[in-house]
Amino acid sequence: MSLDSFDAHLADLLTRIQDADEATRSYMTLLESVAKPTRTLSPFNSMLVQLQRPGAHHALSRTEWEKYARRPRHATPAIMILKPFGPVEPVFEFSDTEPIPGREDEAIDLTPPFELVKASADPAPYVNKLLDHACHIGIDPVASHLGDALAGDARRINRGVKVVHRQRNEHHFTLRFLVRYNQRHSPAAQFQTLAHEYAHVLLGHLGPLDSDAPDNEWNAETRSRTHLPRAIAELEAESVAYLVCMTHGVDGNSAAYLRGYVGSALDGKTTWPRAMSIMKIAQSANTITQLLGDYADITPRRSIRTVHPNGTTPFSVVGAPGRQETLFRAS
Repeated sequence: MSLDSFDAHLADLLTRIQDADEATRSYMTLLESVAKPTRTLSPFNSMLVQLQRPGAHHALSRTEWEKYARRPRHATPAIMILKPFGPVEPVFEFSDTEPIPGREDEAIDLTPPFELVKASADPAPYVNKLLDHACHIGIDPVASHLGDALAGDARRINRGVKVVHRQRNEHHFTLRFLVRYNQRHSPAAQFQTLAHEYAHVLLGHLGPLDSDAPDNEWNAETRSRTHLPRAIAELEAESVAYLVCMTHGVDGNSAAYLRGYVGSALDGKTTWPRAMSIMKIAQSANTITQLLGDYADITPRRSIRTVHPNGTTPFSVVGAPGRQETLFRAS
């Protein structure tokens, strides 16, 4: 099934709910169920699991279940996820498994390692990771003195080149986006803001991530992503922020904002907006989650990062906003 098919499938499911409030609750439940198993699955694969088996949780591969003295039951249909550097991989949820004969005493029964991540006592390290690693997706984040009502914003603008010195060479990152965040807000609020604004970039709301081509050379899909109704663009971005905050135990206002964005997108209608892409939301959450890891583990984007001998000096320019500049604000 293609990503577009998954989006259409979800839209159909939510549209069948002839009540906007119930559709909102169902969508929130879907995101919560996606966030729960992310200790073992990426947000993207978690979304695939939920779309194939609504309500599934603790989905692991056969090999991973064997570590907990469990195995898939006979003739149990597998849930398919994407495998790193490969096609697909079958996984099984807890209720589809049984203790391995002879190891019954070892078999787990939903022990604490499978619970949701606990609330983070200090989100500041997460904020620092997002700031340090933003260059991997072409973003220049800047702490700004903004009014209390503005948490941050994102725009497409040439920010030059960032150079990161490594042991054997140096990495040059082309920065195509500026993200401002309120320097006076709490680390939890800043984390939510950065996730939201990075999501606007990754979701294509500001144009292509990997090209400096003028907008008249963008393909139809890229152009359509930049012309989404504002309510849908904000719903997508806050959905990403909600997933990232939940999976890292950051308690902010994302849930309240998200409910408001769902209401704005529906605006009294019972038809779920088909222009919205739940799979792009999952992919974007997955990318931001990767930014919270180690530098060496972040997947390089050749259109953003180039490798040069140590001592190379790039020509760096900070340009004025061009005609394709777009501004998104997070309240």
